[in-house]
Amino acid sequence: MKSLKDVSLVKKSQKRIMMILSFTLLNLEGIYLSYNHLIGPIPESISNASDLSEFEILMNNFTGKVPSFSKMRGLYWFYIDGNNFGRGQCADLDFLCSLTNSTNLDGLAIDNNAFQGPIPNCICNLSITLSELWLSFNHISGSLPSKIGNLINLEVLTMGDNKISGNIPSEIGNLNKMKHLNLHLNKFYGQIPESLGNLGMLIKLSLNNNNLQGSIPSSLGNCQNLLLLDRSTNNLSGNIPPEIVNLTSLSIFLNLSQNSLTGSLPREVGNLKNLGELRLNNNRLSQEIPSSIGSCLQLLNVSNNRLFGQIPKYLESLNLTNLSLSYNNFEGALPTGGVFQISTLVGVAYILYLLFFFRYRHNKTASLSSSPEEGLLHVSYHNLLKATAGFSSTNLLGVGSFGSVYRGLLDQNQSIVAIKILDLTLHEASKSFIAECGAWRRIRHRNLVKVLTACSRFDFNGNDFKAFVYEFMSNESLDEWLHPSASQYTERRRLSLLERVNIAIDVACALDYLHHHCETPIVHCDLKPSNVLLDDEKTGHVGDFGACQYGIRSVAATEGDVYSFGVLILEMFTGKRPIDDMFENGLDLYRFAKGALANQVERAIDPVLLQEIKQSDMKRIVTLDGKNKSWCSILECLVSILKIGVTSSSESPRERMDISNVLSKLQGIKKNLLEFIVIA
Repeated sequence: MKSLKDVSLVKKSQKRIMMILSFTLLNLEGIYLSYNHLIGPIPESISNASDLSEFEILMNNFTGKVPSFSKMRGLYWFYIDGNNFGRGQCADLDFLCSLTNSTNLDGLAIDNNAFQGPIPNCICNLSITLSELWLSFNHISGSLPSKIGNLINLEVLTMGDNKISGNIPSEIGNLNKMKHLNLHLNKFYGQIPESLGNLGMLIKLSLNNNNLQGSIPSSLGNCQNLLLLDRSTNNLSGNIPPEIVNLTSLSIFLNLSQNSLTGSLPREVGNLKNLGELRLNNNRLSQEIPSSIGSCLQLLNVSNNRLFGQIPKYLESLNLTNLSLSYNNFEGALPTGGVFQISTLVGVAYILYLLFFFRYRHNKTASLSSSPEEGLLHVSYHNLLKATAGFSSTNLLGVGSFGSVYRGLLDQNQSIVAIKILDLTLHEASKSFIAECGAWRRIRHRNLVKVLTACSRFDFNGNDFKAFVYEFMSNESLDEWLHPSASQYTERRRLSLLERVNIAIDVACALDYLHHHCETPIVHCDLKPSNVLLDDEKTGHVGDFGACQYGIRSVAATEGDVYSFGVLILEMFTGKRPIDDMFENGLDLYRFAKGALANQVERAIDPVLLQEIKQSDMKRIVTLDGKNKSWCSILECLVSILKIGVTSSSESPRERMDISNVLSKLQGIKKNLLEFIVIA
């Protein structure tokens, strides 16, 4: 036991694992106990593990005081987020001072706990190697130390949803590698420092729900990589700087609502070609809406201002799902096309707010109003019972962790759908329903299964009934294609090499979106072939968000998804399940694939793929320019794919790639693969 290097717990447990493990094991280098139900405090004896480099116990129920880690000079990752640490004392965060000895520290996450008290000044003495600092969702008070600017390699700084007050220090502008800065839901006051304009690599900036005053600094126009800017619910005044709405990089949303901004909406707003949401409501903006606006907008809210003139006709041509123009002084004729057509309300996934209390010059006493109409499909228990022929076994598509999925035909629109009925007798099924609802409210992507509606009602016996209705995927799940039953095993059930590469890219695109391009990062937590569904074109769609975690901004959290994706890749291209009968005596899918890469890769490749290469005469593949190529080129692509699978499913999280890098590599492999064609 004294030679033990790593401690990892991958199955959910409620044992007091910290009390079981003996931390007198001085050689421990890694502790990985995330995503379990572990309880109790961290024992003081952990301080003896001086060789510890990675400490990850996020998403458990640990409590109490965090002990000193001063002996762990080689500590690289320290992730304790998603627990109940903190004793309600001013000294709750003093343990951070012990981490100043860790000169290689790269990631520090203590968010989603119960810490109180101020941020100690010693935080500014943490290693300059630190790239991530997560403090959000606690009860931290006091001010942000001005010397935070010493941490010059910080890329992520989040301390939202606390009670931090005072000015935002201008020294924060020294953090020129910063990509994600989140200070929302605090008590910051004073002016927004001009120095934020120095953060040229900034991607997301959230300062909403504070008491910030003064004008918006035009220097933010220097942040040419911004995707998201939120300064809503403050006391900001003055005009909207043209430099802000000239940031063509903005694509997620721009939110300046709930302030006291005045003047006109700058005409440069027409340059926001990629912007998805623009929220300017509840200000004092005046004059007319400019002659053009971002063509990709899905949400536009300029309600509760002092805008006047005609409603621009070009709004008809936008793909808006949410429009609010209420409480202004618009006049003239109401546009009749596009989003203004009442018929378009049906099927729209968001509430469409339109035209409350418009004042018309033709009749100043007249007003036009419309009640909000929810466009989601409304279904009852009776509708779903009828759609599935009484939840008949002949319509059963599969059984998952929290319920069963049926094929159904809805009366409302005569469409075939997939209906997931949750088994509420199962532990945490209701929690799964809430988690999935929370996820679907936040996400929309071509490689995610589209949810049509949800149902939370009572059945005919008065029992709780919860269900989801999804778009039907005619080609079922990836699992059924990789591991068909004897009755399914036909030529039709075989996925070609290119189809598998395309599906792998589809899944990587979905994860990249969830991890990096949502307003709030989402971790799927249950990625596997049965949760990847294929449509008519065999495009991959990730579904089943019943176990997802959202708002978890730690890199360590997303690495769990990357691990699952690595296993998925290995399963797709070896054709073997992780629990294959051949895996025994310490051999598993990861070690099997890794050993084949070092030896003979062909023995690890799915025989179906090898047969395809031979049957397609790929040994005599020629390129489009007529030059001969051997089938080694195809094998090189397969080797590269297996390497991605092995690296992504590495036991050490530090060795895994970010999903965006995985996606880039897979796209490169596909490009190389498409250089070869079979001459008929």
